[in-house]
Amino acid sequence: MGRERPDWRSTFKHEWKLLAKRQLSMEQYITDTHNWVCGCQYFLTNHFFLCKHLLVKQKGEESTESFGEMFEKVDSWENNITEHEECEDLYNKLITTTENTLQILREQKAVGNLKWGKSVEKNFHSIIKMQEEIKTY
Repeated sequence: MGRERPDWRSTFKHEWKLLAKRQLSMEQYITDTHNWVCGCQYFLTNHFFLCKHLLVKQKGEESTESFGEMFEKVDSWENNITEHEECEDLYNKLITTTENTLQILREQKAVGNLKWGKSVEKNFHSIIKMQEEIKTY
């Protein structure tokens, strides 16, 4: 039966075919089909990382890469972007939480709130342990 195709594949293929037929203007952009990047505005804003410059240049080169192979490459890029965004979100959340906690600690220290400090100290044991483990790497 094989792997189920993503919903966006037909949209991608349609856009691929349209761009492959377009004529290039006289404007020159840095276009690299090996790394699949282009300096044009369309590429920078395109959900599928496509532009006519890449497709026309790739078509003109002695490329054995089929639409299916390129589709797999773009699918992989999209997964990498999703993973990168997830990583950014995770670390932003952790950093914000840590900064906010540090601010609260500083405020409580400034007012000399020993009772509060002792009551929350147990919450920091796992963080202290993690920090000590990281130092040993």
